[in-house]
Amino acid sequence: MTIATKLKQLYETDENLWLEETIELLKQKQFNQLDLENLIEELISLGRRDLAKAKSVLRQSLFIYYYFNIGRLNMKETIVMGLEKLKPLDMT
Repeated sequence: MTIATKLKQLYETDENLWLEETIELLKQKQFNQLDLENLIEELISLGRRDLAKAKSVLRQSLFIYYYFNIGRLNMKETIVMGLEKLKPLDMT
């Protein structure tokens, strides 16, 4: 059984150990022993996750910008208006 075949089996049972072994093979430049199929899938998946995260952060940033600068009063005016609505406590 080759190292690549063992790595494929390891990927199914313990992804963290698979990753550690893959990193070690890469460091040792033993490219012919890599589990390329799963390595490629992991890299594609990583790219998709990073893209999805970037889109989410951008969406949140645009929402905040819109909320405070276009769709609503700016933050300072909102705070001032909120303070003006507070009534002093009746201490009698």
